[in-house]
Amino acid sequence: MSTRPGGAGPGSVLARGREAVIHDAGQGRVLRRYLDVSRSTELEAGVMVHLAEHGFPVPSVIDASGPDLLMSRVDGPTMLDDAGRRPWRLRAHARTLADLHHRLHGLPVSSGLRAPFGQPEAILHLDLHPANVLLGPEGPVVIDWTNVSAGPAAIDEAQTWLLLATSEIPATGLERRILALARGIFLRALLARLGRDAACCRLPLVAQLRQLDPHVTDTERREIAALLDRLDLEAAAVGAPSRASGADRRPPDVGTPGRDA
Repeated sequence: MSTRPGGAGPGSVLARGREAVIHDAGQGRVLRRYLDVSRSTELEAGVMVHLAEHGFPVPSVIDASGPDLLMSRVDGPTMLDDAGRRPWRLRAHARTLADLHHRLHGLPVSSGLRAPFGQPEAILHLDLHPANVLLGPEGPVVIDWTNVSAGPAAIDEAQTWLLLATSEIPATGLERRILALARGIFLRALLARLGRDAACCRLPLVAQLRQLDPHVTDTERREIAALLDRLDLEAAAVGAPSRASGADRRPPDVGTPGRDA
């Protein structure tokens, strides 16, 4: 795919992840290119077009061919970066993220999506957290639809909960404690807006899937186990069945959702 005037190749690298690289393609565009050139972006692009047609905020798709996805550029920080610079906006950002979940899960499911979790009740992003929300001039925009699937909305909400609660904090000492405190404030505000119970019931399953990701660190695995243990204690305190009672269920084949460019 030629992306720049005169047929030149992609421009400077804006971001790099484990699976893809994002280039500046000029003229207000970016190119997301899979490192594995055998992968196709066409399903992802089709879902993004479908979402845009229903008023959900995603980058505009210009072209999709093989491993290349050419999109409009959204100028602005991620929600994660903005929360780091303006921590007094943590709760407001949590409300925005919850509202994005609700809006997404209320849209009609596009055709062709895999449904590994059962009934295709809603479109699932499966990586919808603050690093994948850009705060553009016209409002928040959701990026990185690599893992898009269909299923119960609570799966998506549980996945976001798990990522926020257990992802390793890249800091030490006092800075780490401050970031952990901020994360807790954000997560409590998010769950209050989403509704905790439905997502809680899905946590054991998404935890199993998360454990299958080879990129998950030992620290993150311990945090996942600790989160499930806390939920078991909460359930025991009120005489409810164990929250992790479904943890021995064979997980569906959905790949390994996680963080990437």
